Amino acid sequence: MKIKNKLKKDKAFWIMLILFIIMAAWVLIGIIEPVISQMVEVNKINDYIKKNDIREISQSTYNTMAKDSNIGKYFILEKDKLNYTLINDIQFISVDKYGNIRAMAHPFENLVWSLSYFTMLSNILIVVVFGFSLFKKEDEGKIGIIKSNIMIMATVYITITFLIFNFALFPYDVAAHKGWPYNDAIVPLKNGFLHIFNPIVFIVYQVKYAHHEMDLSKYKENKKKLIFIEIYILLSYGAFAIIRGGIKMLSGSFADDKTAFPYFFIEVFADNPLGDKFKMTGMGILLFIVFVLIIAAIAIGFGNMYMALVKKRIIKSNEKNINTKSEIKIKK
Repeated sequence: MKIKNKLKKDKAFWIMLILFIIMAAWVLIGIIEPVISQMVEVNKINDYIKKNDIREISQSTYNTMAKDSNIGKYFILEKDKLNYTLINDIQFISVDKYGNIRAMAHPFENLVWSLSYFTMLSNILIVVVFGFSLFKKEDEGKIGIIKSNIMIMATVYITITFLIFNFALFPYDVAAHKGWPYNDAIVPLKNGFLHIFNPIVFIVYQVKYAHHEMDLSKYKENKKKLIFIEIYILLSYGAFAIIRGGIKMLSGSFADDKTAFPYFFIEVFADNPLGDKFKMTGMGILLFIVFVLIIAAIAIGFGNMYMALVKKRIIKSNEKNINTKSEIKIKK
């Protein structure tokens, strides 16, 4: 029996380890992929500039580059639907007295930009929690970042990531692009793992397999405290995203610039976050309020549900332990 239990534990460990490696790998890819993509884009554009001996950058140059088969995908149509501009915060600069032109990127700013997404923050959190649960199993549910309240909070945040992406962000991108919104394979794969695979793995683990400990005599008090902290952190993130976007606007970004605000529903200064078809004064603020209410409802609803499920598992586990002890006494 002891050997069988040990094999069962070893099997669970290896399954968790494989899942942890997959989850962590895609989080790392999610962080560095935009930076690497930008470096690739800049080098291809500079090769084009050198090959074609371009000495000045004008709107006609942009439009010509946008039609090139190799670098055209790095340009997007501006709002006038006639002229093109570069994606990903790439800029053109004159590097010497002879007027040689080079494209230049800002990889470290792009790294900060990647880490400003709630998707990345929530995925980093669950990978850290999952890792501690894997390698510090004896402390799970008791202390530190794998205390039950924190694990439940992480589960709520990754649930928000899952729901908002699949029912708001992805449909928005499809509508904005009038079809499949991706030009390459890595981005949809990355989004699939960060918004679907990782959340599902973590949620299932927390609901079915994680060890939780909780003072059930203070259940209601703990639940209220947990939900209050969840909402407070979410509002703090919203404030951070708006302030960051405001600073970017003061530095020259537009109100609907995707590099200024991580999500379309945080573009509070824009009148057209849903596109010109729905342009209206205050639309950005209205959309932000709507999504604050939606996300708060998700946090409260799923926070209550996960707390109830954990409570049910703890009661069931306590009853099982009592029955086991009773059986041992009877045998004696």
